[in-house]
Amino acid sequence: VKHQKETGEGGASARAPLCFGFLNTGRCEHGDSCRYRHLAADHPDAACAHRDRAGTIRKVGEAIETALSSMDGLSPAELKQRRRDRFLNIGRSLLEG
Repeated sequence: VKHQKETGEGGASARAPLCFGFLNTGRCEHGDSCRYRHLAADHPDAACAHRDRAGTIRKVGEAIETALSSMDGLSPAELKQRRRDRFLNIGRSLLEG
């Protein structure tokens, strides 16, 4: 089993790219030997970093599942309007965040 470093900078230099696995999950299977930097999500250098797509896709899927579950029992017209409004709000929040 490979060491999973949970905190710290990893073995990379301060100019190395960020380890998105660590940034998204707080873990890296490469530990101190990782060639990327390990920063916590709230670190100032991580604030402008682009998260990997897998993390974003998971969040979008969860938001869609929550939105759809709240629409059970609505009429077709209400469902259409609520679905439209919810998905527009999800899209806006992703663009803002």
